[in-house]
Amino acid sequence: MADFAGLCPRRHTPLACTKDLCRDAGVKLVYLPPSSPDLNLMEEYFSVLKAFIRKRWSEYEENQGQGFKEFLEWCVVMAGNREGIAEAHFRHAGVSVEEF
Repeated sequence: MADFAGLCPRRHTPLACTKDLCRDAGVKLVYLPPSSPDLNLMEEYFSVLKAFIRKRWSEYEENQGQGFKEFLEWCVVMAGNREGIAEAHFRHAGVSVEEF
């Protein structure tokens, strides 16, 4: 996956430079669709986080003295700590998760 591949010593466009560098190194480029949320685990997590915030927003409104930053940090921890959430994101993206 190439993202922000803008450093090019050959004065080409970033894409042309990336193609040249990969060709020279024997690397095969595989192009993904412009937007692949199913392959982006952060998109999966953000959807869970947004749903969690929506569900708990009234708690923040009732106690704004805690501060928005603290509320948001709490939401990040709580939404990410739900049992099996990471495994479900990987499974949805088609990635196998081994149990240890």
